[in-house]
Amino acid sequence: MSKSDRRLVPIVSIDVAGSTRLIERDERAALRLMGHLFDQTIGPAVTVHGGTVFKLMGDGLLAEFPSVVAAVECIAALQNFLAAQPLSAPGGETVQMRAAIVLGDVLVTEGDRYGVAVNMAVRMQAFAPPGGMAISKWMHEYLVGKLPLTFTDIGSHPLKNLSQSIHIFIWHPDPAVQRASAIQYATSGTGSAHGRPSLVVLPFANLSPEREDDYCADAVVDAITATLSRVGDFLVIARNSAFAYKGRAIDVRQIGRELGVRYVLEGSVQRAGERIRITAQLVEAATGAHIWVGKAEGTTADLFALQDRVAEIVAGNIYPSLRKAEIERARLKPPDNLEAYDLVMRALPHLWAHRMHENP
Repeated sequence: MSKSDRRLVPIVSIDVAGSTRLIERDERAALRLMGHLFDQTIGPAVTVHGGTVFKLMGDGLLAEFPSVVAAVECIAALQNFLAAQPLSAPGGETVQMRAAIVLGDVLVTEGDRYGVAVNMAVRMQAFAPPGGMAISKWMHEYLVGKLPLTFTDIGSHPLKNLSQSIHIFIWHPDPAVQRASAIQYATSGTGSAHGRPSLVVLPFANLSPEREDDYCADAVVDAITATLSRVGDFLVIARNSAFAYKGRAIDVRQIGRELGVRYVLEGSVQRAGERIRITAQLVEAATGAHIWVGKAEGTTADLFALQDRVAEIVAGNIYPSLRKAEIERARLKPPDNLEAYDLVMRALPHLWAHRMHENP
């Protein structure tokens, strides 16, 4: 049995923002780029600041530091360096990392760390603006007067699969980005009137070499938008607003802020000869988390039927997926911050359960 002990240390979770999109676009190039970033930039910076990388996770890593100041100094130095010397992915998109730092008691074993602090750092990372970092309130209070960094309070937020909310502060080298991110979370009830969630269907990417296939991708989006617009439980952003993002590589969290939507549906269309493959994925705008992914295939011989089938598949799967996500979001909200819509979402699982003692 390996020797183990416990220690109170800062745990840092780092990942590449939008890595799923980068890998989907060019898997080999994206993985090579991320490997270079970790080996040549992030890893050496962690070592210089006295930290230890204890886990690599493809598009991210976990590290332990000897002090809170060392951990925050390391991330600030990394983000300032990457902002001054941006790294570009294939297609011209700027590669950005995001980080979260949590101080906690962890179980140390050979080559790994375990504990709530590790899970918390990974979950809290979703609240860090790309190119910035997120830390807990306690850490922020400890850092006062120790580092020349200005953090912004974004309030308490529930973390997935953790029972307690955590008070979060964020930082970014660009104060304007930091303010915009704070505004996003200040209005984290993003949705529509009466708390209903809102959704935007972004223009699908045409992955075929022929540019004339753009019309097929646009037609699929139109069909999906029209079908989803008939569902009364959530709002769908108008086509013209969505198509303003056509051909632009923008993080979904920025799109969520700009359009005021809670969910983003994105996808791609790819043709090989007479065969067409259409892929779609539903993403939570605030965190970038994938909620649902699906695909359909067909031929150009019956393109209209394929478009209608894709619209039906997407609508049929998104509705229950959104319901499930909304129920979980309502369940994690503090009891003193529940609107009528959230209360309905909390009640639905009990209504569907049809248990005698819950539905007399």
